[in-house]
Amino acid sequence: ACTQFENSPAISMNLLYNFVGILEDYFGEVTETMFKEHMIMIYEILDEIIDFGYESLTTTEDID
Repeated sequence: ACTQFENSPAISMNLLYNFVGILEDYFGEVTETMFKEHMIMIYEILDEIIDFGYESLTTTEDID
């Protein structure tokens, strides 16, 4: 991930891991086809998870 300041790679990996978990909760299996069919919803979920470049909500319960 690109950042303006140096970050630990573990932070980026944790965000991606949590993001995939949320997508699995919403849509089931995460596949390329699923991304194509639900791109707008995925963008909205990502917008809820990241605020001003920082991870804020990382569980499905937080987003609902």
